[in-house]
Amino acid sequence: MDNPEGLMKKREDRSLRSRFTRFVLIIFILIFIIALYSNLQSFKFWQEYRRTFTQFDELSHFYAEVKLMNYSMKNYIYSHDPLDVEVFQNHYDAASISLDKLMDYEDEELQFRYGLLRNMIQTYKENEELYSQSSYDSQDRLAMLIDETYPQYALLVTNEMNLEKERMLESWKSQLLITLCILCLLILLTSVFVIQSLRSITSPIEKMIVNINRIKTGQFDIRNVQSDSREIRILLESFETMAEELQTHIEQIHEKSRIEKELIKQENENLRITSVLAETKLNALQGQMNPHFLFNTLSLISKMAYVEGAEKTSELMVKTASLLRYSLDMCGKTSSLDQEMVCVENYIQIQEPRVGDRILFITESCGNLKGIEIPGMVLQPLVENCVVHGVKDLIRDAEISVKITVSPSQINIQIQDNGPGFPQHILDGFSNDKDILQSSSIGLSNVRERLRIFYKNDFSMSLSNEGGSVIRIRLLENGRSLSNV
Repeated sequence: MDNPEGLMKKREDRSLRSRFTRFVLIIFILIFIIALYSNLQSFKFWQEYRRTFTQFDELSHFYAEVKLMNYSMKNYIYSHDPLDVEVFQNHYDAASISLDKLMDYEDEELQFRYGLLRNMIQTYKENEELYSQSSYDSQDRLAMLIDETYPQYALLVTNEMNLEKERMLESWKSQLLITLCILCLLILLTSVFVIQSLRSITSPIEKMIVNINRIKTGQFDIRNVQSDSREIRILLESFETMAEELQTHIEQIHEKSRIEKELIKQENENLRITSVLAETKLNALQGQMNPHFLFNTLSLISKMAYVEGAEKTSELMVKTASLLRYSLDMCGKTSSLDQEMVCVENYIQIQEPRVGDRILFITESCGNLKGIEIPGMVLQPLVENCVVHGVKDLIRDAEISVKITVSPSQINIQIQDNGPGFPQHILDGFSNDKDILQSSSIGLSNVRERLRIFYKNDFSMSLSNEGGSVIRIRLLENGRSLSNV
């Protein structure tokens, strides 16, 4: 025997499809029963009414045979033709058969009267002088007497027909009333079922819309919504799971941003103790870039290894090792522009598992990048600045592009994102050629100083806000960068 909890769970697991199917099946069965009952009643009424018509036809046939029987008797009296006797006998038999059929009806009064008619026509057989002239008058009077009973008997049958008609009309009215009541009941039940079904669908959805609006405002403590429909309940559970995962993901992003800010702040402190000598300063500045990115990368790899199984983490480790090797090899050395682009692409591939579809990375280059000299680890810090600061507040549809154009006279490098842009104090300080040692600008000042040491005055670097932050670097014709172009 099922317990109440099992019955309740079984009841809650019903789907909308099963409910609608069951309801439509019940309605169809009820309509079929009503139609069958109505047809059976109509057939029964028709049979009863037809029976009264048949009775009237048999009565008319009986009187017609009696007339023909009397006519045949007269012909025999005048002609003494044996054929008339045979015709008389045939009409007598036909009249008797009609009387037998009339006697089958259950009405006692009609049976009594039909018995009288049988006695009357039997006198034709019982009279021994049937075919003599002397009996003609008595037989003629008997035929007239039978014929005179026709209006009375026809009236009785007609009254029976009218009574049957009245009973049929009353029964038809009752049947129509019952059918209308059942139809009204079906309409009422259908309306109640439709209203309840719509309410069971729309009510949870309306509450879910309220929760969606709460999530839009950053409130992830959504209210629990219940439903007795399996489909709606699955939808609600999936939505709640999605909200929890989204909240966890945003908290992870905030935690990651906080850690990165602390690392950049620590790097800012390291910049304060840079050497006065140009080459020492170049090495120190390059050395400061490596810990910043290495700490971030190692932290990311640690988290990926914790979350994932192994395959993607292994691929990520390969990219990280390549990037680490490049950063260590290029520390204090000169690299090339194509190697810098490879470094940027490795960094992008490392970041993609973390940011997912939130950030779209675009890299474009026009011209031959090989052999163009440039300090190592210049482009990657600028791209990382866009990731960490430029689009950090964008939950989706973020975009970071790196575009390089090589021409005989100059090289143009543009790094752009679609975030809120640089703060005004950073734009002002950078345009005034001042090192603003803040977490949001330390990498920019670092790159500019290294480029100045390497290219002297044959370069330019500018910041602007054009639908997001834009970093432009131009290497001029006399610079070391164009020696192999």
